Amino acid sequence: MSEKIQGNNMIPNMVIVLFSIIETLKYFDFVSVENVNAFGVLMGVFSIMYIFFTKHVRRKSVVIIFFVLYTICGLLSCFINGNIDLQELLWPLFFMGISLILLETKPSSRAARIAFYIFSITAIIFIMSAGGKIYNLSTAESRNYCSVYALCFLSIYIITLAKEGSAKLPLLEVIVNMIVSMLSLGRGGIITSILLVVFTLWNEYKYFFDLVKNGKNKIKLKTLMIFVLICSTIIAFSQSDYCEAMLSYFIFSAEYFDERGLHGSRGDIWEDYLDIIISTPLSILFAPKISGSNLLNMYSFNLHNSYLMLYARYGSIVFGWVIILLIKSLKKFYKYNQMLLCITFVIMVRIFTDVVSFNGVMDVPLYFLLFVTPQTLKKYR
Repeated sequence: MSEKIQGNNMIPNMVIVLFSIIETLKYFDFVSVENVNAFGVLMGVFSIMYIFFTKHVRRKSVVIIFFVLYTICGLLSCFINGNIDLQELLWPLFFMGISLILLETKPSSRAARIAFYIFSITAIIFIMSAGGKIYNLSTAESRNYCSVYALCFLSIYIITLAKEGSAKLPLLEVIVNMIVSMLSLGRGGIITSILLVVFTLWNEYKYFFDLVKNGKNKIKLKTLMIFVLICSTIIAFSQSDYCEAMLSYFIFSAEYFDERGLHGSRGDIWEDYLDIIISTPLSILFAPKISGSNLLNMYSFNLHNSYLMLYARYGSIVFGWVIILLIKSLKKFYKYNQMLLCITFVIMVRIFTDVVSFNGVMDVPLYFLLFVTPQTLKKYR
């Protein structure tokens, strides 16, 4: 059962909801990026102080060592290759602070659900008011980030559900996430949202199988609401310009790749940078500067891949540690929590095509997934 938003959860709940509010205001350009980032760092510092002075941090030494090494390697990289600026060294305070709230306290799933809907409903209203075309909106960040924010807050909601002992992915919210991703017209967001829907339906399979097996002919109100929502969405899209816009977008993409392959795409950027890495083996500890080709010079601070960007900014030691933690996370969730396994896999896929983690909003759920212990997971079941 979900916890009420009260008592000793008040501060964690407020942090989660406030995080959603400021990121929503930033993305839709109501508040400047600089102001939100500055406030976010202060909120992160407050969260860290709250955790370390009022709670027993179960993995305090590991978290501290990781954070210190992460900062030191970033500082060295700043002077060695210039792939990260000094200001960006503050962002881990923001995201790590909020992630520690998830890791070491128990925010209510109701608060996390509110946080999810604050961004998602705002996104749907604004995009539909712009004729279903996100290109008509003035946003502070790329349209690709719209689906990223939705997935971030959905992941936080799923984590809070897991901590309350739930074993079922929230189908209604997963559908809403898919709608936001489709409206934002980002291929990475659409693919991962559909993937999450598949995981969720698979997760629900046993429930529907039990209904048939037990001869029950009553369908839960929630299931009926989801069916109506899906049908309404299909009808609304088919009657609007959005359907044509989406089809045109994917037809253009297919023709573009058919004619030019990976030329000028994310794959081209990755290939250029990998060639530079291979040609400069002496810089293996700290990555080579992101430059040396037209595409790399143009996207010197955005390799469109969070993993490559992690290596470019922080070097091979931090990169290797994160990869090890990700593998261990998949193993522990496979053994102890299938719901968190699904969301971890989806996040790992999503951050492959955009720089949205390792100093991005996806760090909030990701740090939780990296550092939660098997002992803690056993308590969720």
